[in-house]
Amino acid sequence: MAFWIGVWRALLGAVAAVCVLFIGGVLVYFVITAVNGPFGVPLTSPTPDAGQAATQFGSVGFYLHVTKVDRGGDHVTVAITLENTSEQQQRFDPQDFRLQAQGDALSEAAIPADGCRWGRVDLYPRGMPASTPLRDPEGERAGATWFAAVCFPRAGTGALTLIWSPDVAFGPLSEPIRIPLR
Repeated sequence: MAFWIGVWRALLGAVAAVCVLFIGGVLVYFVITAVNGPFGVPLTSPTPDAGQAATQFGSVGFYLHVTKVDRGGDHVTVAITLENTSEQQQRFDPQDFRLQAQGDALSEAAIPADGCRWGRVDLYPRGMPASTPLRDPEGERAGATWFAAVCFPRAGTGALTLIWSPDVAFGPLSEPIRIPLR
């Protein structure tokens, strides 16, 4: 009997050690990717005026292209095209955007203004039926592509960076993407 108790203790100890190593490895992975970004996905877009959504586990088929930046008037207007090539609904939300001028430590949140889209929109994957429930009941339906303008308070004269924080994963698993603007 004592022999089997010893075997069970050793087995439980081995299982506990494997669990501790696994959890430790997961925590190390999240710490590394929180600092450096997901493996293979840069947190600053290498291409000006374009970006791709990412999670801690890699890129998502959700793309943003800036088509125009207008600094005229009392605000900055950034015209964008969003494209959903993923298999899931994605969401346009103007609150997912911030604008940072070169040399500024803080970024500005999007604001409602004349000519700017304000409100959430669900982008459906190609081929998904229009009768599919909305991901965001407060939003509206769109196809796989969406055109919008997002406005920000007046920025300085230096280079601008659009910071896009799409909600493509649970909480801290989504990664903000910095998109340099021309």
